Amino acid sequence: MKKMIQNTLLRDFIGATFCLVMTFVLLMMVSGCSEDSKSVGSLGGAEEETGVYALAGRMGDVQPKLLRVAGEQDSLPEYENFVTVEKGSVVTVYELDSLTLDTTGRFLTDTIDNDSGRFVFEEMGLNGPYILIVEENGPPIIATEKGRMTFKYMTYSAIINVQNLTNVSVNALTSAKVPFLREYVAQGKSFAEANKMAERDVLKQLGIYEDLGPFEELFDEKSELAYAEALLLQRRDLIDYDFLGYVERMLYIPKALVADSGAEAEEYYLNNKKMVDYQVGLLAEDGGIGQCTESRENEMIVFSVGEYGDSITIVCHSGKWNLGLKKIEYTMGTMTDSRDGQTYKTVTYNVGGVSQTWMAQNLNFVDTVSSGIDSALKANLKGNTFTRYNDRSGKIYGRFYTWLSAMNIGEHDFRMYSIDSVGDTVFLEQQCYDTYLYDCAEDDYECMNEQDRVRNYCDSIYILSCVPKDAEAEKICVNTEMEACDSGDYKCEKKAMMKCDSLYGEVCGKGVDDWTYGLTEYMSDRNKDSYQGVCPEGWRIPTVNDWNSLLQMIGGQYGVESKKIALALFGEDATGFGIEKDVDELWVDVEDQRISVSSSWWTQFLVADARVRNVTLYKERGGLTPDKVWFSDAEELWYHSIGYTFYAAPVRCIKE
Repeated sequence: MKKMIQNTLLRDFIGATFCLVMTFVLLMMVSGCSEDSKSVGSLGGAEEETGVYALAGRMGDVQPKLLRVAGEQDSLPEYENFVTVEKGSVVTVYELDSLTLDTTGRFLTDTIDNDSGRFVFEEMGLNGPYILIVEENGPPIIATEKGRMTFKYMTYSAIINVQNLTNVSVNALTSAKVPFLREYVAQGKSFAEANKMAERDVLKQLGIYEDLGPFEELFDEKSELAYAEALLLQRRDLIDYDFLGYVERMLYIPKALVADSGAEAEEYYLNNKKMVDYQVGLLAEDGGIGQCTESRENEMIVFSVGEYGDSITIVCHSGKWNLGLKKIEYTMGTMTDSRDGQTYKTVTYNVGGVSQTWMAQNLNFVDTVSSGIDSALKANLKGNTFTRYNDRSGKIYGRFYTWLSAMNIGEHDFRMYSIDSVGDTVFLEQQCYDTYLYDCAEDDYECMNEQDRVRNYCDSIYILSCVPKDAEAEKICVNTEMEACDSGDYKCEKKAMMKCDSLYGEVCGKGVDDWTYGLTEYMSDRNKDSYQGVCPEGWRIPTVNDWNSLLQMIGGQYGVESKKIALALFGEDATGFGIEKDVDELWVDVEDQRISVSSSWWTQFLVADARVRNVTLYKERGGLTPDKVWFSDAEELWYHSIGYTFYAAPVRCIKE
């Protein structure tokens, strides 16, 4: 793991700016001031360009719409960055020597009389075009003094050539640039060259390597410079908070769902994502990782963030560091379901001689009308498929199928029965009906309701909840489970028996060993690996072994145990599988500029195993790594578990 280092950016050049500007202010107070606060006299000089100049501008920071993810730190005042300076603040313009950028002793002042930070100097008689603009009451920043973090108020400042720039934004970025600009001019660089080099240095220390434009032209909240300025002013602990909040709530949520929530939701979501992308760049620079270059493409780094040391992974992609995992080898494609014409993305993996092709989207088939559809499937799907309330079309999350409907098995085909001595079929649930049902009076609705409950009970016991009795498997299970119990620990032994009974047949109750399980006529261990169910022709319902094989292939690419790599299936760029994160709620608070998202990593998929029926993927702890065991001795983050469900769940079909 790369060792994290403390962010020295604010200390190195924001602090330097503050000290330099305050020094200049004190010097000016000693040197004297002009008699006219709106103009200064010409001093002349062979290397200077005497003239009368006009200047207008805006003092203060320009922040993008950083719609925060709603959370417990929303109320902290330090999370809010000041946008403009206060009304009544004094702006001072100092004349600078054209060759050295030293102050000449001449200055003029103006008072901001509005709430937008605007200032105007209509006439400035200067000996040269270079000026230093200063306002003392800047926003609070975090700086380090004697090893301790403390709040300081920075000084807004900017050095400009007023010949080339008459409308100027004085902000945190221009303030940070001042000491670098002076240093390069002192080295003999031209003003234009020094200015470019200073901006490059400021951005580099923020982890930004592209040219975002002149700092003094930052007026638009949609400018990329607005994100750089927000990054400059943010506290590191709040950046960590942003990371973790974004990962837990917003990472891998469906983009289509955000777009469906309206233009403002989409704008604020994209702004949050962009801000986090910039924060990732700063994290990489701050941690000594350096620039994401072509030679480092797909390199993945893990960092600890937050007070609990949660881990996140960043990956080098297209010249920038991004949250996420490295990309493994896969091939994307498409397939069209001939039954209803829907087209799905597909993904193929070829690892170690093993090949699998999966749908890269959840199945969304529900046609129970067309004449060409299998009549049994029509009947089994009707009333047994569902969509999410926020995805009625199923285009995002697909259909949720009951296990029986996905397997294309009728509810009453899934029964326990025996053949009596005269050859008649006797169903176990009918025996249950005969035992507990009785006739009700015509108007006895309470009795009728009670008998409905009896029917549901019998069905749940002998139709919906039964699993095939497998005495040999149950015996092996009991022996294995009881090995962990101490001698005489009856509580442990009972727990072991209950677990094995639930897995291998005792759910049906005692005394049914001689009955036949109806489901075995439809599927068994011999045909589950080719069970089409609700999938299109040429595709089938995956099995537990299919999922294990998939996770082993992907885990091998990352060097992680297979059952701890489920996170990788959510990142479409990383693995192509592209599970859409489950979102329960998404709303926008325009006034407070924040987005509230309630989302979950927990998801299930149906499998063609009668005793198992689903695979569950979920995330146990915070952060963003496939598994901490891979990187350290910390406890594992990700599991995939297999168990029972009779609730509806999506299907990912696999190619035969």
